[in-house]
Amino acid sequence: ISPLALAGLPGASPARPAPGWRADDRLTASSALPLDGSAGSTRVVSPASSVAATPRGSLSGSALGGGIGYQMEDGALSDSDSEGSSSRRSVSSASLMGSQADKDGQCPTPFGVHLEWRMSLRPRLPLPTQVSLQRGLCPGCKERLPPTSLFNAPRYCHYLGYYFCTSCHVGDLRVIPARVMESWDFEPRKVCSAASKYLDLQVNQPLVPITRIKRTKVSSQVCMTEIHSLRQKLTRMKRILEEHGCEFQKSMESFLSQIDPHIARGHEFYAMQDLIRIEVQGRGCALYTKLSRFVAASSQHMRSCGTCAASASLCPICASGTPVFPFEIDTFHLCGGCGAGFHRACFQRASAECPMCLTLVSSQRCPSVSNVRAR
Repeated sequence: ISPLALAGLPGASPARPAPGWRADDRLTASSALPLDGSAGSTRVVSPASSVAATPRGSLSGSALGGGIGYQMEDGALSDSDSEGSSSRRSVSSASLMGSQADKDGQCPTPFGVHLEWRMSLRPRLPLPTQVSLQRGLCPGCKERLPPTSLFNAPRYCHYLGYYFCTSCHVGDLRVIPARVMESWDFEPRKVCSAASKYLDLQVNQPLVPITRIKRTKVSSQVCMTEIHSLRQKLTRMKRILEEHGCEFQKSMESFLSQIDPHIARGHEFYAMQDLIRIEVQGRGCALYTKLSRFVAASSQHMRSCGTCAASASLCPICASGTPVFPFEIDTFHLCGGCGAGFHRACFQRASAECPMCLTLVSSQRCPSVSNVRAR
């Protein structure tokens, strides 16, 4: 706007409206995510933090490298900022598209690769079929895919299931999370540049639930089962110490501060890095060593501590004098009705019926003399 127009003087040129983002300028306005990650239009959605990453800023200290920043969705907090922080919050994609509408009122067509955490395999279609579904374009840069040849053929991304050009796909090798959960397969496969950076960003996030990992006959899964059993024991031990207020709780807190936060919080989720270490190192990994030593020390303390011994139960079926503790997940069974503790084997021999609950039900059904009325 000229100074004459601001002053309202005659002869001033009218203010020019801000040019809109026309749909035909999409390819010139932004390009695909290059190797250095300095430009592009790849939109990354992180399931762990519910943030969308766009190449408009920079993300320091992350696996994405320079050129990819965090763009927050509405009502979400950033990974590195707390609730009381003064971080800049960008507008949502819907309002951004609305502000960039052209003069005809039409929004530009969104483009780029949508990345999300995938825990199921996508069937690989034949190259002609998949390229036809992509309309012959690269999902990353929207450039025309080269014809199939010996040295310049479209490259397949095993994570996204699309074919990319050689600029957006340089042959990075990554472990595919869905293959780990489906068949315990840790063989690295080729992915596009955007997917490789996204997987590097999520490798230490607890995004793999134990319920999604299918059992196989692979020998390395035996170590995985043992580690999960140790984590279950650790969770129950922590609950016992909190309920009874034993002094050993300080040792528990000191140990939990030495392991990853998602391991200390519970036993449901794993990070991809945890599974890779279990597969490569087996019982020699640091997670197995730390858990086995501390769980053994905690078990020995609870059996000899008078405060922690209050959590033990005597099995009413076998009436043995040996107490059974809740952290013994292989031999302990807790009744959901009355809260009585049993040996798992004894409870199964009793046709999975709690004798304490059966006694309560029979006493409630017994007629009372006070209910008898005179004729």
